[in-house]
Amino acid sequence: MSILNFFRKTNKWLDGADFLIKSAFGVSIVAFVILLPFGINNFIQSRLISGVLVVSIALLCLYNAWLGWRGKYSFPLNFFVIAPAITLGCANAVLTLGVVGSFWSYLAIFAVYFTLPLDKAKYASVAVFLSLAFAAWFSLDFDVYTRFTAVLLGVSFFIYISTREIAGYQNRLRKQLVTDPLTGTFNRVTLAERLDMAIEEYGSARTDAALCLLDVDHFKSINDSYGHDIGDEVLIKLSQFLMSVIGDQNKLFRVGGEEFLILMPGIELENGHRAAEDIRAGVEQLSLIPNHSVTVSIGVTEVASVLGWKEWMKASDEKLYMAKRNGRNLVVV
Repeated sequence: MSILNFFRKTNKWLDGADFLIKSAFGVSIVAFVILLPFGINNFIQSRLISGVLVVSIALLCLYNAWLGWRGKYSFPLNFFVIAPAITLGCANAVLTLGVVGSFWSYLAIFAVYFTLPLDKAKYASVAVFLSLAFAAWFSLDFDVYTRFTAVLLGVSFFIYISTREIAGYQNRLRKQLVTDPLTGTFNRVTLAERLDMAIEEYGSARTDAALCLLDVDHFKSINDSYGHDIGDEVLIKLSQFLMSVIGDQNKLFRVGGEEFLILMPGIELENGHRAAEDIRAGVEQLSLIPNHSVTVSIGVTEVASVLGWKEWMKASDEKLYMAKRNGRNLVVV
């Protein structure tokens, strides 16, 4: 692979990878490049223990980067191995090199926050700070020690605040990506993955699953007669009713303008049919628009009758079309 193709592949991977995978990958690569020469230098200077420690940390970081390159993240490796190894290496540098070795401590704090989930990183950073402060107590003059611990504490708080904001933005962006802004239900982004999981569970453990594709009857006439604001309100109230019935937002998706999909894991076709009938009857009784009845048509299929998620969706869509063609306000299985 040429260098140009390597960087193209890297850029493509970075665009699609999770933030924690990308940050752990970046930190690990930088740590490996920085640490390896110092580890070799320790061997040259006959500091064998330090050399073995630093080179070992560098190789662990290289392995962590390789996992990230493959789109994987290992929490046990980062939390139980790399974070303690970096802490031990920095503490050893402070003990053996004094002020010069203390400079590594700030990178250790950065590494912890960018290789661990925030809820775990904040506790790990406390352990790192205490370990380095303890090591510095034996190797630094008191005046230097107080400044070192104050700056290290300040850096830790600064990184915590920064990464907390980053994590908050990441969560909000992720939520916006996978949810429908009008109804708050999930959209199509994660639908294929969820359906594939249900198909795989059926293939491996014969776990049943039913799929309900629901469409609001004569929705265009609702928009034309009452306006799009009322149409949007119908969709919002309908989605709230569906979530209250199925009890799990993770099973409800808005897949089109007035189309919703309900995934029912662990439910065979007969019980899925009964659940869909209850939903149809419940919607008919709702007062979504004053003095105007709103109904839905539903197509129901089971996981056993399909080969892939697209075929499953197509089968449900065909059942829904039959319900529409046979007079609407019906459930067809």
